Amino acid sequence: LIGGGMHVCRHANGRDWWIFKNTFNQKSYLRGLLTPDGLNFEIYNGPGPDAFQNSGRNQFSSDGTKLFHYITTSFRKMQIYDFDRCTGELSNFREIDFSNYIPYPPADFTPYALSPDASKIYMGRSNPGIEFSYQNIQVDVESGQMTVVGDTVFVPCLTPNLKWVVTGYHSETFTLVDKLNV
Repeated sequence: LIGGGMHVCRHANGRDWWIFKNTFNQKSYLRGLLTPDGLNFEIYNGPGPDAFQNSGRNQFSSDGTKLFHYITTSFRKMQIYDFDRCTGELSNFREIDFSNYIPYPPADFTPYALSPDASKIYMGRSNPGIEFSYQNIQVDVESGQMTVVGDTVFVPCLTPNLKWVVTGYHSETFTLVDKLNV
């Protein structure tokens, strides 16, 4: 269970839970199923290329039909799978490469949130340079198009009612957060 990246999704039967955890240096996941009878884990080889997954983050879409896996470090890629909530199978692998858009180093950690329908990804992006700043970018999952939507210093966050993505921002470098982007 090295690194991060564990996330859960309710099984299609409404009772059980799927648990996905990335593993180290391969395309394998630890796939678990939590039932009233106990917890069972197995190694699951998903579709897609082998990749260093240790320092990534998994997140299911709010309806549980997609699994997003962001690989940080020098890779900076978002792997996206369709997810079958009945069988726990991943399919329809696709990938968005951020390596030319999100700098590395120094900022290895790139927070993200999904839109309520999982059609957009919202990420924090650092801009190292003379005036170090942060931006919030919106990424269209189908086209991969990236758009800067605001200055930010906080992790974008999906609200509990699954209707809004919220992040704090500032108008000048190194000032306190005084506004929100919604």
